[in-house]
Amino acid sequence: MELRYTSYVSISTLLNEFDQIGLNIGEYVITGSGPLAVRNLREPHDIDILVLPEIWNKYKNMYPVRSERFETIQIGNITLLGFGSHFANPKICAVENQIKNADIIDGHSYVNLLTLRGFKKALGREKDLADIQLMDQFLKVKSSN
Repeated sequence: MELRYTSYVSISTLLNEFDQIGLNIGEYVITGSGPLAVRNLREPHDIDILVLPEIWNKYKNMYPVRSERFETIQIGNITLLGFGSHFANPKICAVENQIKNADIIDGHSYVNLLTLRGFKKALGREKDLADIQLMDQFLKVKSSN
């Protein structure tokens, strides 16, 4: 699986690629831009995944682990986030809890928006602040319905 998109791609195209990896609900959670994209809040260019430790161990035996800023396993346009990833910071929310409390949308597991908001607030980058505004608007509209 050697695709690698450099521009934005539809979430459905990325989810089709993700489905080829063979992960099951309860083993992973989609984080980063994925939870925003599935709600049509913004377009993604890849999918970032957090997985249980035993799943990480399985895939690190199948694919190379890259260690730039933090550990990742790249499978096409799907990035498994490992040790050192901000989205795996247990001080904000442990990976196991993110998976356990995930929102299931169309058969895929996504990190809860309030949890994602906490991670993006801690990151504080310009793009994360923009994502927080999108989430806040979405959650405000959703709570008023």
